[in-house]
Amino acid sequence: MSFTKDEYIKIGKAIKRELEDRGMSQKQLGEEAGLSKKTISLIIHGTDNAEPATLCLINKALLKHPKMMIARLGLTASTKTPAKR
Repeated sequence: MSFTKDEYIKIGKAIKRELEDRGMSQKQLGEEAGLSKKTISLIIHGTDNAEPATLCLINKALLKHPKMMIARLGLTASTKTPAKR
């Protein structure tokens, strides 16, 4: 699978928005994804034609933060155990 230059730029912008929304740094994302900060930076700026496997690592790293996702959806996370029925 391959993307066009414009698609890589869109992907980079989307990742940057996610990081900003989550208050997460490129370094943190790199650590979570097992990638270098430089690789993350190149992808965000659309200067690296990331392989789909690399983009999957980034996606998985972003999904590791369920509390952030819950907050983004406008929900609240409860630490209480649900009542048994």
